[in-house]
Amino acid sequence: MKGTIKVRIETCMGCERCHQACFLKHSKSGTLLGALEEDPPPYSNMFVKKVGILAVPTSCHHCAAAVCMAVCPTGAMTRSGSGEPVVVDDSLCVGCENCAIACPYGVPRMTPDHSHVEKCDQCVDRVSEGLLPACVEACPTGTLTFVRESEEG
Repeated sequence: MKGTIKVRIETCMGCERCHQACFLKHSKSGTLLGALEEDPPPYSNMFVKKVGILAVPTSCHHCAAAVCMAVCPTGAMTRSGSGEPVVVDDSLCVGCENCAIACPYGVPRMTPDHSHVEKCDQCVDRVSEGLLPACVEACPTGTLTFVRESEEG
């Protein structure tokens, strides 16, 4: 289902639970201790950047005119329809990093094992099951919210 992760930076306390939830979602074990021993290590697509006294949760913006898709030579960066999140088909990705270079937000990046580029997919698997993206579910202050297209006004 189409939707957007909204960020209210004035309420973020910098706890990085969003980062940890994303890390665990991409782990094989689903546990912190298990994930720390995985090879290749899991990755997180949510980062909390410090800007002055603020903490700013940051991930892919899923741009309407996504330059990452435009510059991908293999078609690995796709979206299933208008307003849907941009996702990476890692079986098509050759790791050229054109998307990372072109992205104005510096979002796509190589996985720790350098097998392909990865980025936030808004937890499309979770959202299709009616759940929230992992980062949103983990946020204790409501800084991150997921607004489904039917709820936007």
